[in-house]
Amino acid sequence: MDLSPDRQHLGGKLWSVVITHPHTIRFHLPDPRVTSYIDIAMHVELDVSLPPLPSHLSHLPAPSAPLLRSNSSTSALNPFLVHRSTGLPPLSWDLRVAAHAILFPVSGPGAPAVPMATSDYAQPATWPPCGALRIGAIGGHTGWRWPVEARNPAGVRCGDVFRALVANLHSYVRQDELVDMPPEHITVVAAACTARVAAGFPPGSSSSEPSAAPDGIRRVDCLMGYTHFHGLEPGPGTGEWTMFVGP
Repeated sequence: MDLSPDRQHLGGKLWSVVITHPHTIRFHLPDPRVTSYIDIAMHVELDVSLPPLPSHLSHLPAPSAPLLRSNSSTSALNPFLVHRSTGLPPLSWDLRVAAHAILFPVSGPGAPAVPMATSDYAQPATWPPCGALRIGAIGGHTGWRWPVEARNPAGVRCGDVFRALVANLHSYVRQDELVDMPPEHITVVAAACTARVAAGFPPGSSSSEPSAAPDGIRRVDCLMGYTHFHGLEPGPGTGEWTMFVGP
């Protein structure tokens, strides 16, 4: 709103008009000896709505409100999360380590790795944005029993997905869950646990979790050595995603 004085003819005299408040307009004569003035209260409505979407972006779908779980058949994933059938994976991340240790892959020998920036973690995980993203399966691991759910009512970000994966996969496997596994799987999983602890990744057993298996096996060990994040693909069900992993 322009607050600069404006000169108007009113009642045959030249008046100065000054807007002193969004709801008040002041009129007074342009004579320094005249100190009287007239305040007229007026109701002024300001338009605070957002501008329309630019024409070159009009083809993009509008996000739903309220934000719901992503529809994997119609949502577009952030490129950081997309599984590639050939070439390097989208990220260089061993799921045995924390979410803040993610790097971008490099192809040349000796090339310095580039860590993800804070702005990268803050990018939306899908378009349109969603309030929940569910990873219901892991490629090559039939019957994976621990789905991952990333939630953010303001829209799931890439960082939300990474933190949800760590929280899920770093959880301990209960003894009753181990009993349900085939014996040959338990042998491989136990070996993966031993290798993880020897490599200095999150430690094994913890007295703070009495339901944990005595050898400290975590869910990430059940990936049986395939612990590198290779991205997501739609499925197996609507609203779900499948995560792919590699050695």
